[in-house]
Amino acid sequence: NARTAQGGFQVSAGSADTNCANANVTTNATADTGSNGESDPEGHIQASTISITVEGKAHAAAEAWKGDSVDLVNASVNVLNASVNAVQTAEAGNTNLYADRITITSILNKSDTSANPAAKAEMSAGGGFSGGSVKVNKAKAVSNATAIARVRNANIGGIDNNVPSLTIKTEATSFASAVLQNGSRAGFIGAGVILMEAEAQGNFQAGIDTNGTVKASTIDIDTDYTVGAKAEVSNDKVGGNAISGSYNEAKATTKPYAATFLSGDGMI
Repeated sequence: NARTAQGGFQVSAGSADTNCANANVTTNATADTGSNGESDPEGHIQASTISITVEGKAHAAAEAWKGDSVDLVNASVNVLNASVNAVQTAEAGNTNLYADRITITSILNKSDTSANPAAKAEMSAGGGFSGGSVKVNKAKAVSNATAIARVRNANIGGIDNNVPSLTIKTEATSFASAVLQNGSRAGFIGAGVILMEAEAQGNFQAGIDTNGTVKASTIDIDTDYTVGAKAEVSNDKVGGNAISGSYNEAKATTKPYAATFLSGDGMI
């Protein structure tokens, strides 16, 4: 998280030519079959249950913040940037798996909501602050999430001629929020230009792509995702005066891609 802040009680205004906060998070996590089950001399991985799971969170927050009963930060330019680029892959790849039950799961930011986004760029102030005047307020938040669960070029079968159940699932969210907000009993924020931009991207996939043989009693492939973006210029509900600017723009976009698939030259 990155924060440019003036907190505390009854603090007077700060000033600067440029007030900047940048928060950037990049992650790449993979769970594969390398450490699951017991490998026999022929390279087979065998266990009663094989579970391949990758689960994680990736958050970035850039904030210009004021505490209670304080004056607004005054600057010629306030710029906030928050970005998250997270990739998670759970895979049974280039191997032979034998089990009664096999699950492959990729989970990314599962519990996130629009109120708790992965990427947040926020300008805010506490109760009872005085107004300030700046030339530009600009906040941009980008969440780019990729979650993949798959069987890739693997052979799957049961133990002792049994046939396993196979579950492949992706559960993920991608939320971005860019907000300029006054607290309760707030004065106005005045700016020549106010630009709020939020973009939520997602690539969510679950499936089988193999040249091998997959034998299963049941195959359950599921992609469960939520994508949301919020760009907002707002006041709190209690006694707030208007936020003003000679040019205001709030832009929110979502770009999700989701797929479940069965492909390859193998046999299922």
